[in-house]
Amino acid sequence: MKEDNQLLNFCKYKSAKDARHEKAMEESNVFPSKTLRESEVQYRVERERTESLHKQNQEEMDSQEQHYNDSLKGFQEARNKEDDSFDKLMQEERKRADQPFSAADPQKRDEKFEEMKEFEEEREKLMRLHDKKIAELQNKYLKDKVELEQGFNADLTRFRDKYAPKA
Repeated sequence: MKEDNQLLNFCKYKSAKDARHEKAMEESNVFPSKTLRESEVQYRVERERTESLHKQNQEEMDSQEQHYNDSLKGFQEARNKEDDSFDKLMQEERKRADQPFSAADPQKRDEKFEEMKEFEEEREKLMRLHDKKIAELQNKYLKDKVELEQGFNADLTRFRDKYAPKA
C-alpha cells in the first residue's frame, strides 16, 4: 500500500510538473507566434502598399508617355502641314521658272534652279541630321535603361541577401 501511495504521489507530482512545463511552453510560444502573426500582417500590408504605389507610378508614367507621344505627334503633324504648304509654294515657284517668258532671262532662271537645288540639299541634310539625333537619343535611352535595370538587379540581390533566412 505504501508503495502504491508513493507511486500515486510520484505520478501526481510528475503530472503537475508536466502540466506546468506544458503551460510554460505555451506561454513562451505565445509571444513569438503573436510577433510572427504581426510581422506577417505588416509584411502583407507593406507589400500591398508597395504594389499599389508601383501601380500608381506605372499609371503616371503611362500617362506622361501618352502626353509626350501626343505632343510629338502634334509637332510632327504641324511640321508636315507646314512642309506641305511650303512644298506647294516651291512647286509654284518651279512652274514659274519653267514658263516660256523666263527663257528671256536664262541667267535668272538658272539662279532660281540653283536656289531650289540648294534648298533641297539643305533640307535633306537637316532631315538626316534630325534622324541621326533621334537615333542617338534612342540609343542613349536604351543604354541608360539597361544600366538602370542592371543597377536595380544588383540592389535587389543585395536586398534579398540581407533578408535571406540564415541557415
